[in-house]
Amino acid sequence: MTYSFIGCMDEEKKIGSEYETNIEINFMCNFVELNDNLKETVDYLTVSKIVDEEMKKGCNLLETVIYSIGNKLLNIDSKICSVAVEIKKLNPPIVGDAQFVSVKEEFKR
Repeated sequence: MTYSFIGCMDEEKKIGSEYETNIEINFMCNFVELNDNLKETVDYLTVSKIVDEEMKKGCNLLETVIYSIGNKLLNIDSKICSVAVEIKKLNPPIVGDAQFVSVKEEFKR
């Protein structure tokens, strides 16, 4: 969960909102040869840091943040084949009783 200031309306940029970010990373590896070595897999601390940094930046669209996160994650490691990024805006300021709105995109090498 992050607290960010993403949205088109002035109140969203002032008040902010809670967001849930889901990341799916597909990478090439031979699981037999991993030998429980962290250097042979994706560094999830780096993934978390990129998501946190990008979510701190204010912008109008979730799509803008997703594009930035997706492309940065692809560049972490050459073993990464694809990345799916989903961002859910919790309790969005829209008419109706929506628990969240979300945008999801997949990025491939």
